[in-house]
Amino acid sequence: MVDGRISHARLIEHRGYPMLCSGNGEVDGEVYVIPPGLWPALDAWEDCPQVYARVKQQLNDGRWVWVYRQPPHGQGN
Repeated sequence: MVDGRISHARLIEHRGYPMLCSGNGEVDGEVYVIPPGLWPALDAWEDCPQVYARVKQQLNDGRWVWVYRQPPHGQGN
């Protein structure tokens, strides 16, 4: 099931897991509603900000969502 699509993106493999990064394609994904109190645990699970960066990203349909993606160049592992 595809809930959202991001353009100008691609998935790479990082330590056996998918990582969203900039690219020339589109990436489909699922959109979840996360209660505010759960963000710290989810950030810890995703090794944010050491490995992944959590950033606001606009989906092709105009919605804004939080995504975990490749950190800016020179940051992260």
